[in-house]
Amino acid sequence: MSFDPETTARDGLAALQRGDAATARAAFEAVAAAGRASPRLLLLLADACEKLGDGAGEDAALDKVLALDARNVAALTIKGDRATAFGDDRAAAGWYGMVVSTVAR
Repeated sequence: MSFDPETTARDGLAALQRGDAATARAAFEAVAAAGRASPRLLLLLADACEKLGDGAGEDAALDKVLALDARNVAALTIKGDRATAFGDDRAAAGWYGMVVSTVAR
């Protein structure tokens, strides 16, 4: 049986929707490792990592989203939210400022 990134991504989404973040993460990581990482897939990976309590994994996935699409409003917003949660108001303001400038364009 060959690896099908689209099927694996769909399986990961289904796992995430049923609350199985570990299975979802494994699926999304497999798709990314196969060179098929889109911003959407990486956002789903970040969500799975967040649900597993893996902040470093979440940040890494978000950084990859922004490397592919520096104006991804969802990733910028989540980065701002994470900075706020850690009490880093200055960093949060920077991320949210990027959201505003991106949306204003």
